[in-house]
Amino acid sequence: MALPDTLATAQSCVKCAYRRKVTQFKKVHLSKAEIYTYLAWQDEPGKPFGIAITAHTLQPNTEIAYLFTNWLKRLFSE
Repeated sequence: MALPDTLATAQSCVKCAYRRKVTQFKKVHLSKAEIYTYLAWQDEPGKPFGIAITAHTLQPNTEIAYLFTNWLKRLFSE
């Protein structure tokens, strides 16, 4: 599945920052950093997940929503 350009760019930026050690988050939080970076680049940056879904920033039938759902499943299954 192809990722939206903004999500792919957010993931690339976060991974690059992590590799260059200019971040302080743990590797286990990589997905969380990616989704927050994506949300920070939206029209109203910093919206919480629930509000982002309600505002259709995160739409339920999109690739980003699929990735977020998988991240939540991994987060709470550990």
